[in-house]
Amino acid sequence: MIRKFALKEKFNMHFAGAEDLEKSKLLSEEDVENILWSFYRIKENKIDIRDLVKHFKKPNIILDSGAYTARTKGVYISIYEYMDFIKMYGKYFDFYVNLDVIYNAKKTLKNQLKMEEEGLEPIPVFHYSKNFGKDKKYLNYYVKRHDYIGLGGIANIDFSIEWFEKVFRILDKYKIRAHAFGIGTQRILRKFGFHSSDTTDWLSGFLYGTIYVLEKGLPKRVKTSKAFIYKNTIEHFGIDYNKLHDRIERTKLNIRVLKSFEKELRRC
Repeated sequence: MIRKFALKEKFNMHFAGAEDLEKSKLLSEEDVENILWSFYRIKENKIDIRDLVKHFKKPNIILDSGAYTARTKGVYISIYEYMDFIKMYGKYFDFYVNLDVIYNAKKTLKNQLKMEEEGLEPIPVFHYSKNFGKDKKYLNYYVKRHDYIGLGGIANIDFSIEWFEKVFRILDKYKIRAHAFGIGTQRILRKFGFHSSDTTDWLSGFLYGTIYVLEKGLPKRVKTSKAFIYKNTIEHFGIDYNKLHDRIERTKLNIRVLKSFEKELRRC
């Protein structure tokens, strides 16, 4: 039997990285509904999920394990702790993702089956690898049992477009919808028929003092010192160019640009 997820019909870009009250409130004020929260970040920040959810009217929330971030910091995530969290707070999430093991398809499938044995229904994850032929059997396993799959390990990697072509050949054959983990501004979202994605790009104004503008329909990251070139575009999004020294104003601009890109992708 194929596990069918209750998906929205149009493309959704989920804003990730807001596992604190300030950022979640900012997203809600900008009418962002599509959110991705990380179990790892929620635990690290010691945040009560109920305090985050209350800011949003009709959120569409994905819970990710945060395995990728945890791995970069040498932190181990217990699958039992993750499952207990989902069992306790699952009603606040529209979807939750398998506890994937980065670049280990066999262990990732093992966790998928473990969660399913516990009565949970996580979104399975298939990771990028240089040896697609070796891992292809795992993708074939998922597409015969789920209609929504996450593609992981694809952010910040100089990979070949050929990998996506091979993956989508299989996804399209079985009419499977896919989520792109960690991709919000790349041309890859235009080229392939992703159903959803998530991104922390909007936080660049908060963290690095950079902004996004639209150029030829694609978000382009720009240093604030070069913002004068795009003054008209910036003010088109309702942001006062003279206030870009304020990190909140920069972040509002980035949110609005990415939401505009989301609308563009929905028309594709």
